[in-house]
Amino acid sequence: MHQVRASLLACGYPIVGGKLYGLDEGCYLRFAQDGLSEKDSQGLILSHQALHASRIGFVDRKGPCLELEAAAPWSIIAR
Repeated sequence: MHQVRASLLACGYPIVGGKLYGLDEGCYLRFAQDGLSEKDSQGLILSHQALHASRIGFVDRKGPCLELEAAAPWSIIAR
C-alpha cells in the first residue's frame, strides 16, 4: 500500500486525502497527535484517502478480458 502512495507522490501526484504521503512531512504527525488544522483539511480536500480505480481490466489466458467499472464512493456520497 505504501509503495503506490510513495511512488505517486514521487511523480508529483499525491493521493487526495493522504495524510502520510500528502501535504508535508508533518501532516500525519499533526493528524495523529492533536488533529489537523483548517489549512491542513483544506489542502487534503477529503477527510479520507481517494485511492480508487474507476475502471480496471484483467486479461485471462483462458477467456476474454474482464473489465470492471465502479463509481468513486465519494462521488456517490456527494450527490
